[in-house]
Amino acid sequence: MINLLNAKKYSPIFISVTMLIALSLAFWVNTVTNDFLNLDDETFITKNPVIADTDKPIADLLNYKLGEPDYFPLSFLFWRFMNEVFGLNPFIFHLANVLLHVVNVLLVFFLSLKIIERFGNASHKLIVAFGIATVFSFHPVHVESLAWVICLKDMLFALFYIAGILFWLKWRETSKNHFYWFAVFAGFFSLLSKSMGITFIGVVVMLDLLEMRRINLKYIIQIVPLLLFTVFGFWIFGLLGDPFNTFNTEKSVSDVVFQVDYPESIDGFSPFLKTVFIASFRIIFWFKQMIVPANQTVFYSRETLLESVSGILLFFPFILLTLAVVIFLFRKKNPLLWFGFLIFSITISPVLAHADHAISTFVPDRYLYLPVFGFLFMLASLFMQVKLKWAVPVLLVFTIFWAVKTLRYLPVWKNSETLYNYVLNNDRYNKEALLNRSVWYLHNNEEEKGMQDIDFYIESFPKSSSALINRAKYHFLNEEFEKAVNDYSRAIALDSRNVELYIERGVANMKMKKYQESRIDFSKAYTIDSMDFLVNKNIAMLYYQVQNYSVSKTFSQKALNLKPNDMEMLKIEAISMVHLKEYQAALNKVDALLKIDENMGEMWFYRSLIHFMLKKFEQAKHDYIKSKELEYESDENYWKMLNDSLSF
Repeated sequence: MINLLNAKKYSPIFISVTMLIALSLAFWVNTVTNDFLNLDDETFITKNPVIADTDKPIADLLNYKLGEPDYFPLSFLFWRFMNEVFGLNPFIFHLANVLLHVVNVLLVFFLSLKIIERFGNASHKLIVAFGIATVFSFHPVHVESLAWVICLKDMLFALFYIAGILFWLKWRETSKNHFYWFAVFAGFFSLLSKSMGITFIGVVVMLDLLEMRRINLKYIIQIVPLLLFTVFGFWIFGLLGDPFNTFNTEKSVSDVVFQVDYPESIDGFSPFLKTVFIASFRIIFWFKQMIVPANQTVFYSRETLLESVSGILLFFPFILLTLAVVIFLFRKKNPLLWFGFLIFSITISPVLAHADHAISTFVPDRYLYLPVFGFLFMLASLFMQVKLKWAVPVLLVFTIFWAVKTLRYLPVWKNSETLYNYVLNNDRYNKEALLNRSVWYLHNNEEEKGMQDIDFYIESFPKSSSALINRAKYHFLNEEFEKAVNDYSRAIALDSRNVELYIERGVANMKMKKYQESRIDFSKAYTIDSMDFLVNKNIAMLYYQVQNYSVSKTFSQKALNLKPNDMEMLKIEAISMVHLKEYQAALNKVDALLKIDENMGEMWFYRSLIHFMLKKFEQAKHDYIKSKELEYESDENYWKMLNDSLSF
């Protein structure tokens, strides 16, 4: 690995590094003034308890999303650390993205030097490596990753990934074991930063094979640590199931199941062939975007894109296969082209069978953060075959084109409103942008704009329940419970197995004291999923309100079996016991609650009432006075009865 500390002050390496740092900062420094977005930034960071709540134990953070592809614990730890030190300051989080990207640009530069030494024309290695790193530093497909806080995981995973490859190559050069272990741990940290890190072993083995390493027992032993952490990665991302019952895999029957539609041209094929057709399209689309990025957006419409190529979709696998065969046949004449194709294919592979249904993850730019490195090698290798007088002007045109595209797309990511306005200006009927912009407006007290988006969504997509649910929640928060019930009813008509909708409509009915309607809603929800905590909790609250304390106690206990520390249920259980004259059991429950929080005036009052019924009047008086000190309003007649009892 090249040591900058030993480079002469004005050596070509030093000058290249300085220029790359300056160029990267110049392009991306303005992103530090961007806001958090209400798209994933809230879900994973600002409103994620394990990140935002610094009192949460680290164990909760390490368990968050365990067993899912979205499990990236090292990124979670990084965000938690920044929150602990700086708070949820968007400036700091965006700055972290920029600085990590600068480091990655330098790593790309050094790795390019190493690869060209091995597989290319070493006499041109500095110019080619600098060109690759330069374009990598500002390519338009990086805008999404750099300008979106949540994409720190992309840069963190790429940093460890590229550093690990450099350490592996250094170990091959020197046979020094510490470089070997540096490579192993870097690959492991890459995997913990993002699930795409599971491909690290693939790139390492690919490099060894290209250098004609012998595959023998010694080699297999050398890659065993890589194999072990790769298998571990497959396990923690839930790709191997849950053989040790580690994950919380219980899911409600109301979980959303996406209905995937396919163009008519491939609809009759088997699921496997459909996956092949779609994966081939996605790869070719990404190649097109890396060369000529057009209509970039955070929400590429799967339906629109597939329909636009429906007539030729069957040919995409053959086009891709032909391209791969041609590159393979010319691998000896142009090994850098073959290397670039392989590294692109390996690093993009985890996403090809994933997220075929979702608009925001169908062909997103952020998936290209590391794979674009392979593409740039392919491009550089082709230009190295062209005469200099033709290559230079073409490269200059592309470089200027990419730079302009980046600078024009960057302001779109300033905040949630600018992002969704951009999407909707290009696609007025984009569901995700409409829904997310409406939520953003409502959260920022721009209720008129928010409701306009929701109403337009409902009018445009009458068979979609998402906006109806959002509007119902808005009406509920504004205590317009009748309107909320109407919207929930329409949503239920579209999704009759959604437990949450029955619960929320039941709560709205309960607010209007329509207890019979509320009971019917909760009963329906209970029939669908009797193990749902909120179902049992709301049934307990309903029967508590109508003073059926026996049923209330039963369901509060069922809820507590699912979530033992819920304070509302603990209170209702204890108070129900008081009304059922189970005084000693109730006293134990109340004492336990007061140990948790001695400032609960209501519990002091019920403790007084229990002592009164047990004829412990002095203790009852003490507890009553304590409840009054805590400003709990109780029946004055009880105080009179207590004083009368004390006077005897």
